[in-house]
Amino acid sequence: MLPLKSRAAFCRTLADQLAAGVDPLTAAGTVTAALPSRTRPAADRLLASLSRGEPFSRALGEAGLLPPSDLALLAIGERSGALAEVLRELADVAEETRALRGQILAGLALPAFNLLSACFIVPLPALVLGGSTARYLLSALSPPLVLAAIGFGIARLARRASGAALDRWLRPLPVVGRIWHELECWRFFRTLALLTRTSLGLVDSVTFAAGACRGSRMREGLAAAEIGRAHV
Repeated sequence: MLPLKSRAAFCRTLADQLAAGVDPLTAAGTVTAALPSRTRPAADRLLASLSRGEPFSRALGEAGLLPPSDLALLAIGERSGALAEVLRELADVAEETRALRGQILAGLALPAFNLLSACFIVPLPALVLGGSTARYLLSALSPPLVLAAIGFGIARLARRASGAALDRWLRPLPVVGRIWHELECWRFFRTLALLTRTSLGLVDSVTFAAGACRGSRMREGLAAAEIGRAHV
């Protein structure tokens, strides 16, 4: 799967090519030529699928260049004749997601620096009073290394865990839970705004946008609302 920066460039360039009237196979060949060499097998699968006459969304799915949520939106765009517009919106979403991640990392930079400074300052008196340098370095470096290992493990687990599990683990946390909730709301409303450019109905658009969220809270709330409306 393409990283966010490459995904944004891929979708935007492809949208421009299709909007200019270039046929899908030629447009895909032009766009994939600019991709990193490690994606060459996926690009070859995309071109092979398109040459067989496969729909664009299915060809991209076989290539594995885009996530499933993007492919579902592209399929809707194909059916409604708004493929180029959906591709532009997906490029905007990828860029905005990348910017949000950068803002989150920037917000965590100062607390991380303060924690690292404390790890080196707290054991410093023992060194000044005659402690060994080796013991000081061990005391100073052990906490950040342990925290880094825990963070790396959590990041790998988050990539593999289901949305329901992430929602259950992250939502109760003081700061992370708020960020997770805001990202879920942003993902829901951003997808809903994208779907307004297609021919999908409002109810189906809301259902699809809720399904695009990683957590199950939005889908469960929507299902409860549907059940309540059915009993009215």
